[in-house]
Amino acid sequence: MKWIAHRGDHQNAVENSMKAFKNAIENHYDGIECDIRLTSDDAFIVYHDDTFKRLNGMKKKVRSLSLKEATDLTYLEDPSEHILDLNTLLSWMHQKKRTMLIEIKDILNQKQAQSLFNVLKTYDIDYVIMSFHIQNVRLMSQLNTMWLISKVTKKVIKNARSHQINHLGCDVNHMTPTMLDDIIHQGFLVSLWTVNDRQHLWSTYPLTFLTTDLKQ
Repeated sequence: MKWIAHRGDHQNAVENSMKAFKNAIENHYDGIECDIRLTSDDAFIVYHDDTFKRLNGMKKKVRSLSLKEATDLTYLEDPSEHILDLNTLLSWMHQKKRTMLIEIKDILNQKQAQSLFNVLKTYDIDYVIMSFHIQNVRLMSQLNTMWLISKVTKKVIKNARSHQINHLGCDVNHMTPTMLDDIIHQGFLVSLWTVNDRQHLWSTYPLTFLTTDLKQ
């Protein structure tokens, strides 16, 4: 099992910022989790929200700005940090040789998915592409993927099997040890997010990744 820093070490830096990711690696996490979104020119930035309001104080949609315009923005909490473009983070992680969990926030079309695939294949990184949108998981199926699920149900299991998805990323708030045992017994790889409590308990299970805001 690998310990993953949720949006980097954002207890001591802005989430999804380079400083947060550097802190995570320095604090001996096995890898980082990041979010990516599309800009108006179909490039990818490392960003969680669909607007710039919360973190940058700008009432604009992420999709309304170009890559250059977005990466020129600094954060309210730390003006020394700019929004990252995905290539910058990938290049840095390529040097660090750590695991990346990359969550796609937007629903991609075929062209956008191919563009992301082309970017990723240029780097030698251990990464997993994940999304709540099953369409994205299917489009990126040639890579290592994970389907993010809030709550595992019989319908979820059925959909996963029908689309040949074998890795589920589950919300720990809707998980019990009995449920986890059952899912693993059915042959699925399982990762949990965001595990901030009872870490010792969950870390005893054969998980692939345990994503947390703070490793205790």
